[in-house]
Amino acid sequence: MTSDASGPGELRAAWRRQARAWLKAAHPADALRQEMRAEILWQERNILAEQQIDQAVVERWLDERDIPLPAHVQRLSEITQAMAWLEPGTEKTAREAHSLAVTSEEIAQDQETLLTHWRQGRDLDVVPDHTERYFATLLAVREERLERAKTRARTEAPEQFAYWQRRRDYADTIGDAYGDDRDLIRQWLLPQHAPEDSAAAPGGEARQAGAGGSAPQLRSHVTVTRTGITRTGYASSTGTGLGL
Repeated sequence: MTSDASGPGELRAAWRRQARAWLKAAHPADALRQEMRAEILWQERNILAEQQIDQAVVERWLDERDIPLPAHVQRLSEITQAMAWLEPGTEKTAREAHSLAVTSEEIAQDQETLLTHWRQGRDLDVVPDHTERYFATLLAVREERLERAKTRARTEAPEQFAYWQRRRDYADTIGDAYGDDRDLIRQWLLPQHAPEDSAAAPGGEARQAGAGGSAPQLRSHVTVTRTGITRTGYASSTGTGLGL
């Protein structure tokens, strides 16, 4: 099976994103070689050859995407393709909503709902409006839940809330910050899921010290590549179960 686009410049953006995600999950060595070659072409400003690489990856994806993979690879491949299928704005919304999932049931439901939307729409030119609305609503609901937890903590335990706020302000990564948000929700709204000691979270002891002193100095190295700006030196993953 091949693309119905008449030329590499007309490849569907959603197909390109899914094809790259599939190749990275299913055939990581091939993906690395493809990315290195594309990086060289980008530096040489050889746009046509770069587009031809994209065309080849998409055609391979269309031919092989439904061939079964080992179970753990299959799951990763499907989730990464589903996230890549989303438009960038919707993907960001979905990630933020999922970062506020506080139970294993919510995490599993997020994954299954994402995969359902993707399976129904992966060949469409654009992500359906109802998919965008779903993730926007999910994020709004979970942000409202976080605000309720903040209000309750601020009212019933102001000193503890102030400490939580300082601790969150000193989070080293976005994932740490979301972890603090989830801890607050569990403690004040879902006590049956509350951690025994929130300070035991990754980086907890160091951040406790930082919350009472000067802010830690984070250093990063910035590199410009064909896919955008990459910063190394600190993490930004949510680490909440999407497998990304």
